[in-house]
Amino acid sequence: MGAKYVGDVCHVSGTYEKDGEQKKRYVKCGAYFENDHGGLGIKLDYVPTQVGEKGLWLSLFLKDKDGNAGSQSKPEKKAPPPDEVPF
Repeated sequence: MGAKYVGDVCHVSGTYEKDGEQKKRYVKCGAYFENDHGGLGIKLDYVPTQVGEKGLWLSLFLKDKDGNAGSQSKPEKKAPPPDEVPF
């Protein structure tokens, strides 16, 4: 059949302040998909060049009920902090 769009792949490009609160600024660099067998795939349109001290981290944002992905959608589970990665 094909792959079904699941959400966006983004990275943090900086921060900004809104209503006295520090927020992260995200840039979309691709999308991720699920195939008919439950496998996941990522298509990158842009490869970020801003690599921090702990490497390049990408965030996955699930699409909402209308099929849109964005900063308002939150992943179901947060990734562990870099020093707690189990591999």
